Amino acid sequence: MSPDMPVTETLDRLAESLGVAPDGVADALGIPPGTIKTWKHRGAIPAARLMDFAEAAGVPVEQLTATGMPSASEEENTLEALLAALRVLPAPVALALLRHAMGLSDERTFAESVLAGLGLRADFADRMAHFR
Repeated sequence: MSPDMPVTETLDRLAESLGVAPDGVADALGIPPGTIKTWKHRGAIPAARLMDFAEAAGVPVEQLTATGMPSASEEENTLEALLAALRVLPAPVALALLRHAMGLSDERTFAESVLAGLGLRADFADRMAHFR
């Protein structure tokens, strides 16, 4: 598979969603054809542009990407793997992870909760900050 295949597939799906031929995507979106050539050469469309194009086409961005939406069995397998991973973590760490994933804690609170759940001192995060 050529490096531009995912971009080509995405552009084909976008053309279909817009109701234009694949070579008419640039005109339909009001962008120079050279921009599309650059994306094909780089092998990627900038995420922000892709989200704008999906909105313009009135479709979810997942419909345009080459990977598409995961199947129900893939989602179940992912969920089962996540639950299995959470079961081996200390309860306070698993809870901190879930709270952070749901947007209920900021990064520092998350780090402090995980460290406390692992029995480490809270100032450990401050000492490790200079390694970022």
